Amino acid sequence: MAVQALYKSEIMGWDIDEVANAETVIPDSGTLPEYAVELLQEVQGNLEEIDRLISGASKNWTLERMPVVDRAILRCAVCEMLHIEDVPLRVCINEAVELAKEFGGEDESASFVNGILGTIARSELPGEDGQAGSDEGRR
Repeated sequence: MAVQALYKSEIMGWDIDEVANAETVIPDSGTLPEYAVELLQEVQGNLEEIDRLISGASKNWTLERMPVVDRAILRCAVCEMLHIEDVPLRVCINEAVELAKEFGGEDESASFVNGILGTIARSELPGEDGQAGSDEGRR
């Protein structure tokens, strides 16, 4: 739901905080669950860092050129990877890839999201062996 709310904030031009606290962000769903609100607030508070990491990990794609849904998925996933300790790294990446498969505009969305997140995991969250996928070294 956080990805949907972040997507809607970009499409509608709303502030992330405004979306997080709206009564009905997603039709027929009511208010957002507490975790989704917390994740959106973390994204908002760390957006500059998150966007810098995504931009640095993407080759030949500026943040502005990325499809809005891919950008929303990446922002939520990077935020979870870096700032939410309760979610294992592999779960963050796997869930993001599954969301990209379901909602991404093209078949390449899942591969694109996986590649960006893998690059960020290797550079920002290396395990003892320097490989992505370990939860060692998470912030």
